[in-house]
Amino acid sequence: MKGEITRSQLVDLLKTLVEEQRTGTVYVHTDDNHLIAVGVDRGELTSLICGPKRGERAIPMIRNMRSGTFRLEDRAIPNRRGGANLPSTEVLLSMLADDADDKYDNGQISDYHWVQDVICKVLADYMGPIAPLMCRETIKAAGGIDSPDKVRRVIDELAREIDDMAEAKRFLTQTQAELGNRLG
Repeated sequence: MKGEITRSQLVDLLKTLVEEQRTGTVYVHTDDNHLIAVGVDRGELTSLICGPKRGERAIPMIRNMRSGTFRLEDRAIPNRRGGANLPSTEVLLSMLADDADDKYDNGQISDYHWVQDVICKVLADYMGPIAPLMCRETIKAAGGIDSPDKVRRVIDELAREIDDMAEAKRFLTQTQAELGNRLG
C-alpha cells in the first residue's frame, strides 16, 4: 500500500493497523523532506522515528508534518532506539492526533523527556540494572512527567524504593543536583 498522505490520514492509518492487530512499518517521506518510520507489532506502536529523533522525541516533528508520500510494509522495523520508553499505543495515537492536548504542541511535555534519562541514570547508581524498568513503571504510574510536580513525585517515589535511608537521601540530593534549576 502506498500513496499520498496527510498527518490526520497517517493517524487514521495507524489507528486502523492497531485495531486490526497488524504488524508493519509505515514510511512517510514528508513534503518538507523528512523521513518518518512508525513500527507496529501486533497492534502496538513499537517504534517512532522522524529524521534524527527517536521514540517520544519524534512526536513534535511528526505533528509538524502536513503531507507526504507513504508506503506500508508488512514487517515491523527493529525496535532499536526508536521505541525506547514509549508511552502506550493509545497515548501515542492521542499525541499524534489533531485533537492532541495543546500543551504538547507548546513543547511542555517533550521538554521533560530528558528528565527521565537523568533520573534513570542516577537511579542506576543505587539500584543497578533494574533502574530503567523501575523508572519507566514509576513514571507510567504517575501519569508521566509533564510537570515539575510530577517529576518531584516520581523522584520521591523512587527514593522510597531504595532500602537504605542514607542511600535514598543521596539519590534525592544527586538527582536534584543533576536536574538543577531547569524544572522551575
